[in-house]
Amino acid sequence: MTAALTPDEINEKFDLGYHTKHVDTIFARVFGADPL
Repeated sequence: MTAALTPDEINEKFDLGYHTKHVDTIFARVFGADPL
């Protein structure tokens, strides 16, 4: 991978914040907007 991507680009691909930014929206749609 390091032959094709810079360390910053690799870190960007594995950024959990990017991949989990819509979790709250998904949970609200699936389980309802009101917390239990």
